[in-house]
Amino acid sequence: MSVAVNRLNSIAAVDATASAAQGGTWEDLRTTSANLVLVLQAGGTLTLEAGSSNDGVSVLSSGNLLLSASGSSSDLVLNAAVSSTGGNISLLAGRDVTQAAAGDVATATTAKTIDVRATRAITMADGAQLTTANGNIRMEAGTGDITLGELQAGSGSVAILAVGAGILDLSDSAATDITASSLLLTAGTSIATSGNALELAVGKLTSLSKNGGTFLSESGAVSIESVSVTAQRVDTAGASAATTALVQEDLRTQGTASALTLVADGTITLKGGSTSADVAVVSTGNVLLQATASASDIAVQASVSSSGGDISLLAGHDITQTAAGDLSITAAAKAMSLQAGNSITMATGALSSTTNGAVRYEATLGTLSLDQITAGTGAVTLVAGVAVADGDTALDITAGTLSITAGSVGTSTDALEISVDTLTLTTNSGSAYISEANALT
Repeated sequence: MSVAVNRLNSIAAVDATASAAQGGTWEDLRTTSANLVLVLQAGGTLTLEAGSSNDGVSVLSSGNLLLSASGSSSDLVLNAAVSSTGGNISLLAGRDVTQAAAGDVATATTAKTIDVRATRAITMADGAQLTTANGNIRMEAGTGDITLGELQAGSGSVAILAVGAGILDLSDSAATDITASSLLLTAGTSIATSGNALELAVGKLTSLSKNGGTFLSESGAVSIESVSVTAQRVDTAGASAATTALVQEDLRTQGTASALTLVADGTITLKGGSTSADVAVVSTGNVLLQATASASDIAVQASVSSSGGDISLLAGHDITQTAAGDLSITAAAKAMSLQAGNSITMATGALSSTTNGAVRYEATLGTLSLDQITAGTGAVTLVAGVAVADGDTALDITAGTLSITAGSVGTSTDALEISVDTLTLTTNSGSAYISEANALT
């Protein structure tokens, strides 16, 4: 913005020299001394543009920052960068928040937070970023989608809440969408799509999609457990206070046949939460949990269940099930498949069950250590590069048919206990010791 000022001299004529000194050109909204707040409220749409200095900045605060477009049809449009060097940031809109590629939002001081809330939708363009110095990020949209660019919280946590719609990744973006120590995702419909998963780099994870599937891709190791996230919301006086904590646990999908997929390069650890201590994954559709790297495991320390689909667990190295790590399918004739590059180990008390659906356990290069597999009238297939082992005297396999291919099966002092109608057996290098409870073909 340019301003020209004419100053009169002692004879009431324009003093050109003095007038030039009084005019000038200004741009942006800035506070420069330490910890000075900046609050801007608008009853209509608030659009932030860069000035002519080519620094790409629209708003720079040294303290807390609030930008609010409060009208019911008012948007907050970020076409240039917004940052705070010493405080928290809140961006609030009565309708939509939109963030262009040049509209990055950042806090520079450790643990300061970013809080974005829109009554309808939040849309980040390809290349748009929200960045903190290990501070939390909270995003909430009321009735519309949240479309993500890149969120970078370092060792901070991230919460994304799309109350009435979905959480989406940009269709042309392969960049990591969210980097954080912990992540909480809640959507009124779906989280990402089967063809375009959210790309994550997080340590702890929980998700809930209330009427649709969830599709996630993790670049490292991840633990499924309880997550709690707050942010600092800046008020109209420039002060900040913590939002009510968002607390969530498990991976869950709701709605009809809503799939859940999590593919990670590192180890996946499934833990129970504080409310449901023995539950980790609950889905109404198909479930895929995959740890792709050759040294990556899946550690099932709490239950995984589907009420309407198949379950597949695939690990580059080992799969382990603790006593609380039950796997179950309640829909009729749905299948369960576990495949590990090395071994699969079921602790005493672990149960894998289907409702007359097929079950396949494959330990490609290692040992398959069993506890209880129940398939009703379904078929069970066991494949082990080394051995199929049993560690107790309880019934191990209940099924209509059982097929085993392994180096050896059981031992002379601990046979594999089965209750099946038909058995097919191939051992490649050792003996087989099997005990059948009833008649056998």
